[in-house]
Amino acid sequence: MTNHFKQNFVTQKAEVHLPDVPLTGTIPDWLNGTLIRCGPGQFEQAHASYKHWFDGLSMPHRYTFNNGRLSFQNRFLQSQAYLKDNATGTINYRGVFVDPRRTFWDKIKALFINDVTDNCNIQTVDDQGTIVIMTELPHMYQLDPISLQTVAKYEYDHKINATMQTAHPQIDPNKGNLIVNYMLKISLFNYYEVFNVRGRAYQRVSRVPVASPSYMHSFALTENYVILAEQPLKLPGYGRGVFALAFGNKPFLENFVWYGDQPTVFQVIDRNSGAVVTQAETDAFFVFHQLNAYEQNGEIFMDLAAYPNASVLPDFFLDRLRANTHIPHTPAQARRYRIPLGKPRRRIDGESLASINMELPRINYRYNTQPYRYGYGVSLYQDLPDFPNQLVKIDVVTGETAVWHHPMQYPSEPVFVPNPNATAEDDGIVLANVYDANTHASYLLVLDGQSFTQMARGDLNFRIPFDYHGWFYPGVV
Repeated sequence: MTNHFKQNFVTQKAEVHLPDVPLTGTIPDWLNGTLIRCGPGQFEQAHASYKHWFDGLSMPHRYTFNNGRLSFQNRFLQSQAYLKDNATGTINYRGVFVDPRRTFWDKIKALFINDVTDNCNIQTVDDQGTIVIMTELPHMYQLDPISLQTVAKYEYDHKINATMQTAHPQIDPNKGNLIVNYMLKISLFNYYEVFNVRGRAYQRVSRVPVASPSYMHSFALTENYVILAEQPLKLPGYGRGVFALAFGNKPFLENFVWYGDQPTVFQVIDRNSGAVVTQAETDAFFVFHQLNAYEQNGEIFMDLAAYPNASVLPDFFLDRLRANTHIPHTPAQARRYRIPLGKPRRRIDGESLASINMELPRINYRYNTQPYRYGYGVSLYQDLPDFPNQLVKIDVVTGETAVWHHPMQYPSEPVFVPNPNATAEDDGIVLANVYDANTHASYLLVLDGQSFTQMARGDLNFRIPFDYHGWFYPGVV
């Protein structure tokens, strides 16, 4: 099979402002605001390369709808990693899958000073009007949402002693858009910590000791609980993993080991008391992203995009993504787990939500932590080896699906924007970047949330390398 997508894993150094992107089709009158998407723009230096998709230097971009017009801006994040790496022509900071050559004394220093990269390239979040760009490592920056200028380093009022935190905080719409997140501390005494944030104010909710910590890219939230899917991609216990992380030469995530004979364990944490109130285990699976979770009839319904194992991680090394001989093929499935409340640890099984594969799942976020019906994501056409090449809408009640697919078109994660006067859950529009492999350029696709058919598109005549995640900010123009 020919690799049609590899040309979009090439550095894009141009920073452009397009004040009037040509639109074809029709957009709704109510669509005013800004979509900010995050991902990498630069994959190499003069004397070194970032070998994994996850480590490319951050180049956020935004689309702004303002009274029927569309504008675009992209700009590199002015992180210390971006500035120093480009000044020296090499890689200076430890990343997710990259580790510069370090002396013994560098490693000793790193025990006391966190020297990991501040390359925030995954997602943005709105902290009471401040737009913050995040990565999994413990650094954040404030962004101007229109110019995308890097404003300043962003920190909570309580400095967290984290080895990593998820770049997928949950927003609780029932508590004034309270930010809920979790972080992992790796030391001789490892622990997970769940916390709340509002306007930089940090509040610890729970601290859970763990001997062999799991890599968890995201977590689930309900009205009363935080759920950690503790998958068996773990740092070896009894100090071995800590020693390897501190003194070894492997990048951060390569120190984690897949133990496929161990279960995935759901840790259910009470958001009020901070106590682990129940646990459930199931067959091993790997997950990046949650779909939604809610409480109903004495159970937690937890929906996510599950892989059979962690082999998807090496699929995203750039040499594989750019090769013609190996096309990645590790599709995820939308799956539901029902976790009983008020009962001791027990084994549970998952159930498929749809017959089609699905990743980068999104919902109408007004339904976060609540019963819902529709999910949106990227997918592989006919389950064939390729990079995600279609968008999918699934009905989690009936299992019905709708698909947007056109040959040689590679869409990003879809972002659902609800109609402010909606009368149905799927009343809104879906926004996605699309890379057109025919023209080697990108465009913004606008789909009707209900019919899942194209309403409009904005052509950039400019290429955006494959990104990760986006968020729409209503009224930000």
